[in-house]
Amino acid sequence: MAKKEERENLREEIRSHMEKYWKVKGRIEELEEREDELKDELERVREHLSYYESLVSDMKKEMKTKKATDFFEEL
Repeated sequence: MAKKEERENLREEIRSHMEKYWKVKGRIEELEEREDELKDELERVREHLSYYESLVSDMKKEMKTKKATDFFEEL
């Protein structure tokens, strides 16, 4: 009779660990998906930053080549 109880206890313990395993596995998958989303977002931000840095650089070059009177003419 003791062996039967031991087997039942072991089965219950295994079920408990399997439930925890599936919960953890599901959470890991969610976090990996979120990580991929954040990597994509970071890449978009880097592209935008590169674009705006280039734009600012071009504007600075343009300002260096213009004379003071050119600014007034644009206004």
